[in-house]
Amino acid sequence: MALVGNTIMMAKADILIRNAKVTTGALGAPAADWIAVAGSRIMALGYGDACAWIGARTRVIDGQGASLLPGLNDAHVHLFSGGLALTDLNLTGIRGAACLRDAVARYRAARPGLGFISAFGADYSLTSDTTAPDRHDLDAVCPDVPFMIMAVDFHTAWANGAALALAGITRGADLPPGSKVVIDDAGEATGALVEFGAIDLMRRCNPASARHSAAAQRPLESPAVSAEDRAADKAVLRAAIQHCAELGLTAVQNMDGSLYQLELLSEIERDEGLAVRVRMPFQVQPGHGPDDLAHAVAWRHRFASDKLRCDFIKIFADGVVESGTAHMLADYAHKPGHRGAPLIADAELRALVVEADRLGFQVAVHCVGDGAVRQVLDAFAAARAANGWRAARHRIEHVEVIDPADLPRFAELGVVASLQPCHVPVRGESYLGLIGPARGRYA
Repeated sequence: MALVGNTIMMAKADILIRNAKVTTGALGAPAADWIAVAGSRIMALGYGDACAWIGARTRVIDGQGASLLPGLNDAHVHLFSGGLALTDLNLTGIRGAACLRDAVARYRAARPGLGFISAFGADYSLTSDTTAPDRHDLDAVCPDVPFMIMAVDFHTAWANGAALALAGITRGADLPPGSKVVIDDAGEATGALVEFGAIDLMRRCNPASARHSAAAQRPLESPAVSAEDRAADKAVLRAAIQHCAELGLTAVQNMDGSLYQLELLSEIERDEGLAVRVRMPFQVQPGHGPDDLAHAVAWRHRFASDKLRCDFIKIFADGVVESGTAHMLADYAHKPGHRGAPLIADAELRALVVEADRLGFQVAVHCVGDGAVRQVLDAFAAARAANGWRAARHRIEHVEVIDPADLPRFAELGVVASLQPCHVPVRGESYLGLIGPARGRYA
């Protein structure tokens, strides 16, 4: 007997998948071995005979006994940088100078004539168990072409001498608090670039990521680019979306909150459709105040289709543990007197969160350190006190370290702990050396 609910029996499916183990996830849901789809909606599911749903134009797919699951929603991705990474040098699992040299050599051999090499996925102990990479390590494996490596957390990068010279930052750069081009005692750049303000100085020198970098720095603007460059950027996003779809994702939350990306995705949706649903935030920038959320309101109205929405707010509260930019409640274990610092003052954060909540937005805040987690929970509590309770499902992204006193506050405030596997500490004793064993229990 087909479980058809209130669906009209005479309707025919566009797609019918049968001979499958259908799992709905609904509590107490009966077994099903077929599912009927019309357009982008599920018409019915059932067990046994599904012939009533098959019409002349129905595409029938034999599931061959495989499991059929509801579409997965990845709550934290970066589509553009992820799309670039599909062709960048992947250093995941690479350890030691010799392995790095071999990986770079293989990559270059397969892509002769590269003018800029971009890599990602590197551990902070890429070249040494005791120190992070520097320009000398990168020069040793790639002295002639600008070369930048992104750390696994994407909050630190390392550049070789050619890349530093190309960006004009061999003697450092004047950057806002939280970002820095690290320099040595002689005033020379070491090659380490900490946080996005510094990293974007390098990414804008890479032709493949230049426009993405510019959009990240000026997210309220739609840059003037050539039709050729616009097409290239759409190709990157298209590849990223297709990759997500092939992994079984039907929806993603793309945390790059720039107008340029929204416009590119909107054009893809208009011209050929989006293979997955995409949700994007309005990203608060340094200096933004509550009045700037008027832009978020406008974007929410402009981008509100079935496949593309911009309906939440993203804020950065701190950086990451490994670079010492995560905001901690107590000193770092290896740096007495240093706790990191919040990227936004308490009063400014609370004002933004209270206004965003009043406007009906969900707010997602990047927090790695336990100090940042507490600061943001306090801001969410202030929003509730000012505006009253609603099912806002505000989010804290990553929650890499937390004080145990703050654990029950997530339930009390209805806050979602948005965790990602790549933010699970994987450096063992060396990571504990940064935060200390006591905090390690809650990392």
